[in-house]
Amino acid sequence: MKKLAIILALCFVGQALAQKDSDYYTDSDVRKRVIGLGAHVNPFYNNSRLLTNTFNPGQLVTLIDESTKGSWKVGGGLDLYISLTPRFEIVTGVNFGQAEFSYPTLLFQGINDTAALAYSLNEMVDYVNIPLGISFKSDLDNGWWLEVIPGLEFSRLLRYEGDFVRGGNAETEDFMPQTQDLYTWVSFQLGGTFRPFDTWGYSVRFQGRYMLNSLIQEDIYLRETLYNIGMNAGIQYRF
Repeated sequence: MKKLAIILALCFVGQALAQKDSDYYTDSDVRKRVIGLGAHVNPFYNNSRLLTNTFNPGQLVTLIDESTKGSWKVGGGLDLYISLTPRFEIVTGVNFGQAEFSYPTLLFQGINDTAALAYSLNEMVDYVNIPLGISFKSDLDNGWWLEVIPGLEFSRLLRYEGDFVRGGNAETEDFMPQTQDLYTWVSFQLGGTFRPFDTWGYSVRFQGRYMLNSLIQEDIYLRETLYNIGMNAGIQYRF
């Protein structure tokens, strides 16, 4: 492993020395290279936001404790960059993500109940996203570019389940039949890309997302939406 690390380091240094100072990614290079492909990983913290505390009005059951517990997940995907001008480009592709959050103490009290019953609820969501953003770029010299990327993302759920636990017994419910065909998120990324060579680049950005739709629109279920905050780290190749 030590020899391999030394060989890789020497190759990288040799490639860097072989580049001229003018080979950094400049405005003229942007004009020449219109299309870019990339891949990224996305570690993030996710949780839900409760839109209404009515769980089942048909049975007069009310959610009393609204606290939720989120989790850390790792997503990823592929990127497509289409340059419009040296300073602006469209960013799209495909992303895969997950969400898992829970209500550690879920209390329900019906109209005929003398006391609230305690449950816990753990919800799991898998989804695929198609992002559409505009990248505003600023050249910081020496290969560094500052990027601000606002956008929208359109997603389809692949899995949505909930585990209801009471007294040590768990019951899983599939929520997919009550979901929508398409969900919309607003997203924001802030960070930079380092492009030491003419074609390859490496990006690190802060990223936040918020889902505009309720996961389930029907009143007999909890009405929740998702949000996540994390990082987006990737590699790019420009044609």
